[in-house]
Amino acid sequence: MSRFTRSKKWSVVSGTVQSSRVEEVTYTGDDISASAYHPAIYYRYEVNGKEYIIHDRDAFKNCEGPIDSGRVVAEYPIGMKVNVFYNPKKPKESTLKTSFNKIPISDYLKTSIPLAVGALLFGLAFTLA
Repeated sequence: MSRFTRSKKWSVVSGTVQSSRVEEVTYTGDDISASAYHPAIYYRYEVNGKEYIIHDRDAFKNCEGPIDSGRVVAEYPIGMKVNVFYNPKKPKESTLKTSFNKIPISDYLKTSIPLAVGALLFGLAFTLA
């Protein structure tokens, strides 16, 4: 979170999306493995004549699953011009976002209302039985 706070004070330069896709990452443990899906947005920018191509993992790591990741990828098509916030002391340190994505209230309602109705119906069925 502190990186997002710091990046609000960083310099801004124009950049271009070089690659935009959903990547599957598999985590393995002793007897278990699980897959996660993350947006992989690679972007190019230039500072003081030096070119950088960066994959900003932190800006999009709060995405959940392939659908949410796909939505982010659709927002950053290849060739899109973007604002790149970079650390003037370390130009390789950069981000496309200076804050976490906020989840729209409609997404909460889509989930919480059916859960509340289901719980109410379950409670009603339980008391009638």
